[in-house]
Amino acid sequence: MSVSAVASKQTRLAELFAGAGYGMAVFTESTDVGTVSGAKPGLDLRAGTRIHTRLLRQQLRPEGVVGPQGLDFELLFGRRQHHAFGIGQGFDFSAWRLGAGMVVRL
Repeated sequence: MSVSAVASKQTRLAELFAGAGYGMAVFTESTDVGTVSGAKPGLDLRAGTRIHTRLLRQQLRPEGVVGPQGLDFELLFGRRQHHAFGIGQGFDFSAWRLGAGMVVRL
């Protein structure tokens, strides 16, 4: 789970974005000794671009804009950083992220 603020910049062919926020990793780990569960707060960073594909046509309706306005191809790069509450204590859920997908603009 994460909650973040994102800033974006529109260009003619794409939208560039970057964001940072609060991330929470919830875990349950079962071993021969027992089960450990909990949650760890962290920092969630992301940046990327949404490339406009122009696969959806603009609607020419007089009563306003309704429905999807565009279909974009998104490339995302991110980092989730979790810190142990002591040196060498606890699980480290930090991770790099790389993503690609399609995004519908409303």
